[in-house]
Amino acid sequence: MNNGEREAYEKEIEYLKKLVAQQEIKLSENENSIAMLSEQLAGLRRRFFGPRSERTKTVLPDSAQMSLFNEAELEGTEAIPEEKPADSSHVKALSRKKKDSRKLDLTGMETETVVHDIPEGHLSCPECGSRDMVCIGENLVRYELHVVPASYTVKKHVQKVYKCLSCSDDEHTAIIKAPVPNALVSHSPVTASSMTMTLLNKFQFALPFNRQEKLWKMMGIAVSKATMANWILYAYRDWLKPLLGLMKEQLLEETVIHADETRVQVMKEKGRRNTSLSYM
Repeated sequence: MNNGEREAYEKEIEYLKKLVAQQEIKLSENENSIAMLSEQLAGLRRRFFGPRSERTKTVLPDSAQMSLFNEAELEGTEAIPEEKPADSSHVKALSRKKKDSRKLDLTGMETETVVHDIPEGHLSCPECGSRDMVCIGENLVRYELHVVPASYTVKKHVQKVYKCLSCSDDEHTAIIKAPVPNALVSHSPVTASSMTMTLLNKFQFALPFNRQEKLWKMMGIAVSKATMANWILYAYRDWLKPLLGLMKEQLLEETVIHADETRVQVMKEKGRRNTSLSYM
């Protein structure tokens, strides 16, 4: 075998290696797609053929798009008003009241009492017209749940600076500055409260940054998607990352570990394609 034939074989081998690598990537993507489609198919089967309690109450023509606007009609009912008194079940001689899960439990909340009284000029007996009236009691009419929109304040940090008058004429004047606590993120107005709200909206309530941006705008504050994304990256880098090791140690001490196999797509993950599937 001469050198020319050897080089041709080596080029062909390199080409075949690249072709195999491309096929492996394509095969991995197909396997991920098959797994996702299988999960969707299982969900559709449960919806249409599963027990009644597992079926979706409303199926739209486009089965991939669920209803977003008729949740009140699906979950609510006109037959049983919210304030209906709890009914009772009679078992032999025992009378037991059922707990009404629809009634709001407002115990423990800050309560403001609103007293409705008759104006002094109109307080008179309807029978004889006498104004010699005395209060004999009060009636509890109802409880009301009022919502106060979130309030936002801006704290302006000012640092006091002092100099010594005794040595102010010397070449080196003594300057003293009041201590100031470090910011949560350097050169950023974000605080623990605003950072926590952003994290909860994003990860607890699945509210994307573009919707959070609209909420901030409604409150008159211009916070962009990129700014909130940087807040979360800084929070992970400076505050949350050190906790991962401790969480892992505690997790590995458990006898049984349960995994949440919720699939998510992670962008710009080092060493992985954006189309690769990751898990919670």
